[in-house]
Amino acid sequence: MGQVLVDYEGGVCVVQPPERVDVSNAAHLLEVIQQEVASGHRAILVDLGRTDTLDSTALGALVQAYKWLQTGNGSLALVAVGEPVRRVLSLTRLDDVFTLYAERSEAVAAMGQNSVA
Repeated sequence: MGQVLVDYEGGVCVVQPPERVDVSNAAHLLEVIQQEVASGHRAILVDLGRTDTLDSTALGALVQAYKWLQTGNGSLALVAVGEPVRRVLSLTRLDDVFTLYAERSEAVAAMGQNSVA
């Protein structure tokens, strides 16, 4: 299982999942996001720059985190989505649900106003 990295930039919590997110580690990714939300972070940016595989469990974890944040007046967005992951998001129509950013700096600038409760 790869490590989930957490960083903070411009008031935004940036979560970086490992190369593969699947049934073996999706719950851990969700737990990391939950901990950040519990710590008061309301803007979560999931940086998929090093992720090339998301299975249905991983997609479910991201949707669940998205719903929690929406309920709590927060936001969750995705950045640096590679082509394999983009295809999965498109096939499941989740590319219409999540805000997708090409560049981390663009995402941080847009999300920075909604960073901490």
